[in-house]
Amino acid sequence: MNGTFVSSETFGNLALKSVCFLKSPEESSKVWEREVKLFNFMITDEQRTGAKQEHEMSKTHGSVDRSLKQNRRYSMYSQLIYKKELSDIFPKAVRRLQGLENLKENWNGDQSLPPSTNTIEHAYGILENIWREAFVRKARILEPRVTCGAGGDITFAWTIGQRELELGFWVEHGMPQYEYLVCATPDECSCEEGSFEGDLRDSNVFNALISWLQ
Repeated sequence: MNGTFVSSETFGNLALKSVCFLKSPEESSKVWEREVKLFNFMITDEQRTGAKQEHEMSKTHGSVDRSLKQNRRYSMYSQLIYKKELSDIFPKAVRRLQGLENLKENWNGDQSLPPSTNTIEHAYGILENIWREAFVRKARILEPRVTCGAGGDITFAWTIGQRELELGFWVEHGMPQYEYLVCATPDECSCEEGSFEGDLRDSNVFNALISWLQ
């Protein structure tokens, strides 16, 4: 079983948050510092590259090429900063996900599959959504336990008092798939399990987890 809270944003844009929508001066300051780092990184690269004087057609193509290259490098650099921030909040979970990125086929000796890149990136998006929702609701941020299934799925699990929640997920043809197990008490009669696909943020599973953290 595994758990995922998925952002509808692309992974490359996760770090690009508008300061005006943030909830506190502390978070605004943190995002501002990140944007300054990205701006300085790109300006330095542009100064280092320089601009060549070419005829108008070549200059137009050169400008497009430089823009595409900068966008790719901006996205890569923003991902590094984004993961660093998540590792400060969920250190064990992020280290575990980083380890899963290195898994090969048959990693457990029983024809197992490693998680796909989309599935792992999906997991980072889940952590992002947990943190932001907990921040808005002034709830505790409880780090999930992270495990990997033989089919390439990832599971996030939480124990909150006597409550248990397991949420498994994988990405198939671009669509996140989920399986869950929610137990309100140690009694098996209180447990509920099921599966669904789509946006987890609007699901009862997500709402249950966040409400338990409060």
